[in-house]
Amino acid sequence: MFDFFIWLVLFLIIAGIVLVLCYWVHLFTTRDNYERTELIDFYNIIMGELTRLTGERFQFGSGLALLAGAGMAWLLTLFGGWISPAVAAVPDYASDLATNYFFQSILFIGVLHLMWPALQDYAWDSPGGGGGIAAQMLSQEVPFMFTLGSGLAAMNLMNWGVYHQMNFLVVLLNVLSCAIYAGYRVFQYNPEANRDYNDWQGGSADSGESYDWQPDERSEYGQDDLNYSDIDDPEDYRNYDPGELDRDAPPV
Repeated sequence: MFDFFIWLVLFLIIAGIVLVLCYWVHLFTTRDNYERTELIDFYNIIMGELTRLTGERFQFGSGLALLAGAGMAWLLTLFGGWISPAVAAVPDYASDLATNYFFQSILFIGVLHLMWPALQDYAWDSPGGGGGIAAQMLSQEVPFMFTLGSGLAAMNLMNWGVYHQMNFLVVLLNVLSCAIYAGYRVFQYNPEANRDYNDWQGGSADSGESYDWQPDERSEYGQDDLNYSDIDDPEDYRNYDPGELDRDAPPV
């Protein structure tokens, strides 16, 4: 429990720093003039960046991806410790072993980054298709990678700070690499890129409401009211002269 509390504090700090830095970079590169409050209003900056990641109404897929990324950081850490030889002095996941270095490092994030498109294709081809929970979460790659990178960076700091078993230079390199990767993905994130996915499955990226379209809702005539026998010969449209329409009508 103590380890989790320390990790949670570090995770929130690192995630907040990443979001603030992303906002600053965007502000400095897009505007020449800005007020002091725009730089130090950290609460609104962080909440604004989170809203950009999750949508104004906190979409289910984005929220699930944020939680899943943080949870994955812990699962990787515990799995690395589980397959590592037991060390009595410290928890298995905090020992100075290659398995822990790998599962808590930027290397695993790189592997997952390369595998992500294949995982998306598999989720979309599986039963349920794009409407399944897995497909919804995998469509939210950036929120997932943001919390995964921040979570692993916090995990490295927690393990080194509490148990002092891992090499400090390796830990520092992992922390910086994971945080920079998370920040890069957030900075490059375009919320409009996920509209195609939400529209494809029949939902709105902004409101989350489904499109339940019926013919009589989009037109004053339903499909049954159409009388195709009243349509003129298509040849008449080919010979149609717009100048013949209402020549004698008075000007408006």
